[in-house]
Amino acid sequence: MDGENGKVGITALTKGYANLNQYDTLIRRNIAIEENCNNPDDFEFVLFHEGNIPLEHQNHINSKTQIKFKFIDIREIGKAFRDKNHIEFDPETIKFKLNYRHMCSFWFVDFWNYVENFSRIVRIDEDCIVDFNIDNLMLDLKSYSSIYAHDFLDLPFVVKGMNDFTLEFLRSKKYKGVKERDPWGPYTNIIALNLDKLRPKKIISEYVDAIDKSDCIYIYRWGDLPLWGEVFHYFLESNDVKLDKNLVYFHGSHNQKVNY
Repeated sequence: MDGENGKVGITALTKGYANLNQYDTLIRRNIAIEENCNNPDDFEFVLFHEGNIPLEHQNHINSKTQIKFKFIDIREIGKAFRDKNHIEFDPETIKFKLNYRHMCSFWFVDFWNYVENFSRIVRIDEDCIVDFNIDNLMLDLKSYSSIYAHDFLDLPFVVKGMNDFTLEFLRSKKYKGVKERDPWGPYTNIIALNLDKLRPKKIISEYVDAIDKSDCIYIYRWGDLPLWGEVFHYFLESNDVKLDKNLVYFHGSHNQKVNY
């Protein structure tokens, strides 16, 4: 199932642990992915990490499934988890540590640097257990810029100034008649992106760059969820994104069954 211009990837951003049994959540995720792929040879299975999963641990993870995961150290090219220690966090968001903000930045700003050879990807987070057919999702994704499973309205204190920033950006690009909106977005712990459709939209890459330069992901903890919501609302047509209730899964960190 090669993409139009590249590979088709199943991805996650994960981290290293001290003990092998701490990978059990990730392994359960991987097993569920294997069980829900009819043609695993059509996909590349990628685990982005911070350079802290040694080879012994990688081999342990890969020993639990027939499909094999490619481990990519995101620090090697220096395009993610960059030095942001000088940034002062908004006091209301202080409970969100730097690595959480790095994760938000990765899935909106930084990941583009690591998927240049991919046409389509689906993000399936470490704590998500899928119960839907991944082959069907990837085929359907050919017709959309994005497919997602669930809408989510983010809290006001973590989207402070976001929509105003977007509106000012749009006005600087001579967009007229833009209106403010609530900070809803796709539940990004599982989200499929058609990169072949998204990349040619220059306005999106310019917006991503403006968000990056603002450092507001780090200052205010703007999340990738409401930021993708801004993209969906302002930069894509409504028929170019699909809310698919057939994407059924369990999201562990929120103890939530999605679309069951």
